Amino acid sequence: MTHESGPTIRLRRVGIELRRIRESAGLSVHEAGRLLNRSPSSISKYENGQVRLWNRELDRILDHYDVKDPALRRGDPHVRAQPHSRPAADRGVRPSRHHGGPAW
Repeated sequence: MTHESGPTIRLRRVGIELRRIRESAGLSVHEAGRLLNRSPSSISKYENGQVRLWNRELDRILDHYDVKDPALRRGDPHVRAQPHSRPAADRGVRPSRHHGGPAW
């Protein structure tokens, strides 16, 4: 089992995009936190790629940031989860019963 000491490239890319969207919406970290009912620390962790977001949470953030861009909405590869190269069963992973898997 490998352990990553920092954010993955995908998490960092998503975080950079979320920060860009927030800033272009004219929101501070504190304002975004109030809007999303999250702490400024949580917003910072999203943007620094320190935590994974579920698709449902990412959709909620994009809704609150008033993002209309269809590329982001339908699954830009830097924002949405990428399919694994092998089926989950081949990797010894049980399929999730949750709706809206990890965004990355």
